[in-house]
Amino acid sequence: DIEYFKEIHLISTESLQKLKEDLSALIDKLEELATTGYHPNGSKVDIFISHTNLGTAYSYIDAVDQQLCFIKLQEMNVITSHNEILFENMKRWADSMKRFSILISQSADIYRYKFFRQQREYVNKL
Repeated sequence: DIEYFKEIHLISTESLQKLKEDLSALIDKLEELATTGYHPNGSKVDIFISHTNLGTAYSYIDAVDQQLCFIKLQEMNVITSHNEILFENMKRWADSMKRFSILISQSADIYRYKFFRQQREYVNKL
């Protein structure tokens, strides 16, 4: 999407540079989380990579005091639900996708290295 907006001149050179810096910082932070397997607050973090395009339309949060699920609609709108049945179905679906994914948090060093190197290459090409 960034390349498209750049091509049609909706992103200035300065904005593109800032986006690249922000994306690079995000990649660094995600790599740190994947390497240690823990957030700085002590929470365990599991990061998976997959060759299957899972999209970003569905996500959930399973916290100590709250369970939420999110469904993205038309790129900009999100439905947030506290419904337990919807949450459990979404969690079960996400868990089933783990069978087709590689855990890179505290494991699979070669895959983790290659994945983050590739992400940095994508950003550098922008």
